[in-house]
Amino acid sequence: MDAGTIIGKTFSKRLMGIDPDEVDFFLREVGEYVRGLQRQISQLHQQLADAELRKSGFNSVAEVIPTVLEEDQKRMSGADATGQENAGSVIADAERKAARILEQARSELSSIRESIMVLQAKKDSIATRLKMLLQSELDLVSSLEKESGMQGIASGSQEGELPADMAEIEEIIKSVDPER
Repeated sequence: MDAGTIIGKTFSKRLMGIDPDEVDFFLREVGEYVRGLQRQISQLHQQLADAELRKSGFNSVAEVIPTVLEEDQKRMSGADATGQENAGSVIADAERKAARILEQARSELSSIRESIMVLQAKKDSIATRLKMLLQSELDLVSSLEKESGMQGIASGSQEGELPADMAEIEEIIKSVDPER
């Protein structure tokens, strides 16, 4: 289910039912909110992909460092003690910089993953609230039909069948909660 499905959903009108304008307004709000969450998730996935790409670049640099260190050590073996000290300092600086870069990439990746988890939790919360609203609508319609003594007659359904609008609400609830 996506934002377009929520925004475009319509319900049959019944006497003494829930105000359709309020339901439509709420569904539009939920749809827009879901659409915003989907955009945020998409952006975060892009940021995650970018961070993964940067991380692989950093890993490439980290893989090259041992080779560079080995080459520097070969050059240092012929140099005097001062040259060796300078090369060691350069190597240590390079290692520190590489470690900082890797740590920064890991931190960014962790932050993006946390943001995705928060957005997923918000999405799940909205789906639960929408399911409860639809279940309430279904219960109300059922209750009204029982009170009027018209259940099955008013909707033209057979004994044990759900009226078309109730069946439609059930389908929406199942799409929000596949375990149902």
